[in-house]
Amino acid sequence: MLGRARVVAVMGFLALILAGCSTGAKDEAIQDIQLFDLIGALPRAAVKTPKPEFVKKTNLTVGAQRREAIFMHPTSSATFPPITLSEGAWIEFGIGVSEEAWPKGGDGVVFSVSVKKEDGKLARIFTRHLDPQHSDEDQRWLDMQIPLRQFAGQKVQVVLETQVGPAGNAAFDWGGWSQPRLFVPQK
Repeated sequence: MLGRARVVAVMGFLALILAGCSTGAKDEAIQDIQLFDLIGALPRAAVKTPKPEFVKKTNLTVGAQRREAIFMHPTSSATFPPITLSEGAWIEFGIGVSEEAWPKGGDGVVFSVSVKKEDGKLARIFTRHLDPQHSDEDQRWLDMQIPLRQFAGQKVQVVLETQVGPAGNAAFDWGGWSQPRLFVPQK
């Protein structure tokens, strides 16, 4: 009987020691982040395009690198479902023009990202013209990361859009958005 009491006492003592080691404080190095995958959300997006086949999920090769992407031939856009952004939210994506289109002509693709606020107003946060036929620098995926701190606490919609290049030529404008994702830290 004394042995059993001693075991219970030792176990209780160990439990107290272990409880003292665990402060229950949150580790500041670990963050919970909500990930909003825009490729996965494409079926729920409001798409504006001249032809349905101009906007679709696909695999696109740019600069010998194949990625899952949203193919978006100009002039097209996709407005994604609303999401409330927190402090520290950001968007990441890659843009590129399919290497199959490079030798065929055209004047490139203008990519833009806007944030649509609850009042319906659009705030453009990114614009870039890629013309891989005329610029070797544009013969690759261009990966971007844009902070969204100015929209913290707001319910917004992300809008991805493509337009024709400066000459207004839509021929072979086979643009794509690779891995477009919103990252929203959770408190």
